[in-house]
Amino acid sequence: SGLFIVDDRGPQHLKGVGEPVTLYRVLQPSGVRSRLAAATPRGLTPFVGRAHERALLRQRWAQARGGEGQVVLVTGEAGIGKSRLVQMLREDLASAPHTWIECSGSPYHQNTPFFAVTDMLQQVLAWRGDEDGDERLAGLEEALTRAGLPLNDALPLVAPLLSLPVPERYPKLLLSPEAQRRETLRTLAAWLFASARLQPVVAVLEDLHWVDPSTLELQARLVEHGANVPLLL
Repeated sequence: SGLFIVDDRGPQHLKGVGEPVTLYRVLQPSGVRSRLAAATPRGLTPFVGRAHERALLRQRWAQARGGEGQVVLVTGEAGIGKSRLVQMLREDLASAPHTWIECSGSPYHQNTPFFAVTDMLQQVLAWRGDEDGDERLAGLEEALTRAGLPLNDALPLVAPLLSLPVPERYPKLLLSPEAQRRETLRTLAAWLFASARLQPVVAVLEDLHWVDPSTLELQARLVEHGANVPLLL
């Protein structure tokens, strides 16, 4: 609810189901990324009891903005306000130049490689949802070039993650599956690091317990190699 703009098709009788079920046809994504932002009405109750944690996140942001990469794990029982705490950080940073990207794990895609990363890449590329393939490919080429990545090496690795065909003008990948996976991880990390050096980045990964192994491996690489990057994970 809230993550998509939908057309309410009303109660429908389905085979094998005793009671009518209300169906919705998805028209397009709403642009909302956070479950909290999607589900919480306006006029929130005052945010209390988390002053220390809120201050800690702002402190880590200050360190990251200064070029000292930071990683913060927000953990706790369901319903204690983890997403709300992250949302408050976003509001605290509203006037600070930065790039905010967020994605989340899904219980339905735990074995889909780079599922959460694909969502994050679409945000970095600022896809509207109505572009054709050529426009998306051109945007990807521009973004990779801006990050200083060689197109012949990077685009054949990244385009398939975004369900984009690799044009024939690019060389074929002559890599084993394992080597291609390693190169993809290296390329994605280099892209995010380059973006952060242009403007500090806050990257939020929600529902970590549902994240696919490939995304977790990328996160580990970002932690290992991001010590001198303006990046808050």
